[in-house]
Amino acid sequence: MKEVVASAIDGDGRRMFPREWNYDYMDVPIVDPQKQHRPTLTPAQVSEVIKQAESHYRVLYALLAGIGLRIGEALAIKLDPYSEDHTTISSDCKTIHVRKSVRGTKEQKPKTGNALGPSISASLLRPS
Repeated sequence: MKEVVASAIDGDGRRMFPREWNYDYMDVPIVDPQKQHRPTLTPAQVSEVIKQAESHYRVLYALLAGIGLRIGEALAIKLDPYSEDHTTISSDCKTIHVRKSVRGTKEQKPKTGNALGPSISASLLRPS
């Protein structure tokens, strides 16, 4: 969250929401990255996975890697008009409104409430 808030800048490159974080008040645990299992791929490795994938999976893999959707959230996307009842893509194809996830063959609420927060906007992904 800290990085997201800090990344918001105005047209002059100044931080829009300067914050002083009080970690003691928030009761934030100390995280040692060296002790965490955080498997990640480099951009080159992601590109290679997409390149090697069967053609009908390439867009799915790029979508998952590019915006951080879980596979179940991506599988729940319906090409219907916007609805609060299911996951949709906006008519201009710039926003995905996550409302559901698929597990096995059953549609359900997403794994975490974070998925139900602000919709994922493709405009956030474009480099400035």
